Amino acid sequence: MVNATFDYFYAMLALIFLAVWVLCFAFSPRTRQAMLWTSLIGAPAGPISEYWHLADYWHPEYLVEMAIGTWRFGIEDFVAAFAVGGISAAVFETLALRRGWVPLPGISWGTLVRMELWGIAGLMFMLFFVYGLGLNSIYAIILGLFLSALLLLFGKWQTLLLALPAALTLALLLWLSYLLLLMTIFPGALEAIWKLEVTWGIRLAGIPIEEVLWAFFVGIFTGPFFRVCALGGRRALMLSKGGPD
Repeated sequence: MVNATFDYFYAMLALIFLAVWVLCFAFSPRTRQAMLWTSLIGAPAGPISEYWHLADYWHPEYLVEMAIGTWRFGIEDFVAAFAVGGISAAVFETLALRRGWVPLPGISWGTLVRMELWGIAGLMFMLFFVYGLGLNSIYAIILGLFLSALLLLFGKWQTLLLALPAALTLALLLWLSYLLLLMTIFPGALEAIWKLEVTWGIRLAGIPIEEVLWAFFVGIFTGPFFRVCALGGRRALMLSKGGPD
């Protein structure tokens, strides 16, 4: 068990991201549709991933814990996963609209089905890396996100370039949040909560690089996720007026 001193760590981290999500939603009305649907589709990924993370990567305490058999997760997992996807979608869509890319169409069943299928594909990639190659779950998820993003954006190079700022924003936000919480409010939480022996041992100002890489590839995938799924094969609708993707 984690020392009670760290009981509020994960809840505070999730609330930081939720607060940023609310600010984006409030002040960027044109990105709300992409934010909301990316967040709703992505939220289950948080608790699902904990089935493996709690076994081989970390063991945070939950303020509101749930369990299905041996599968343990918390409300913090839903909140954090909900927020990170929406934040990256907000950054991506803001940049896309400023470049003159067409406004997004309304939500449709086809868009929702494509989003769900991409989510399932990402999960299948992760399972292959965990059970097929025996990788630790954090590396399996990072590689699964990388492959999913590569396939989602294949041939859409302008879209990929525009996803980079969203990915960097999310990675920086996570890094700064960890610096605030782990190094200032909860000193010692890193050693208490994470299984550092399974990581590469590379740290950015004390923060494991795995966490930053995870956030970066979440941003690469979820930033353009809604736009690509909403527009389907109509690639021309994704373009600025300057030319082909």
